[in-house]
Amino acid sequence: MSFSFDLDTSRRTAYFTGQGCCDYVDFCVALNGLLNHPLYQPGMSIVWDWQRCEILLANNQIRSIVETMTRFTTPDQTHKVGIVTNMATHTPATTFQKYIEGLAPNWQVLLFSGMEQATTWISGAAYSAFSEADKPNMTPPPGTKAFFKTPVPRNSGQWTNF
Repeated sequence: MSFSFDLDTSRRTAYFTGQGCCDYVDFCVALNGLLNHPLYQPGMSIVWDWQRCEILLANNQIRSIVETMTRFTTPDQTHKVGIVTNMATHTPATTFQKYIEGLAPNWQVLLFSGMEQATTWISGAAYSAFSEADKPNMTPPPGTKAFFKTPVPRNSGQWTNF
């Protein structure tokens, strides 16, 4: 499938909603649609809704998308990207977040479990304004098992508990 998007010029925000299998071509088409839209303004914030998606991207494709996004920004202001994710899309969202943080220091990226949270944050609400229950999802989703329960020294010959 693909992404649809809406622009809110008063909030300087683009809202992308994905559905079905979304691959590299879908992301490129979405970003090109945004950049060529007559109401597009450089420096717009972006909300990606990946709740109904299966993200089919390799790490190098995620990096390419991030590089494309950062080319069309203004370096003098902070840009926000909110990614609304679920358990299935959490890993690519985290990878996306890491690449943006590494390549574009003037960008802020947070992962959310709902559109309302993302929209509130994008519109200017400070992170500290969220109640504990509504704070952005900064950890793996519930049900995700941590692989290493206890640290094991390198070359110790011991197996780690799973």
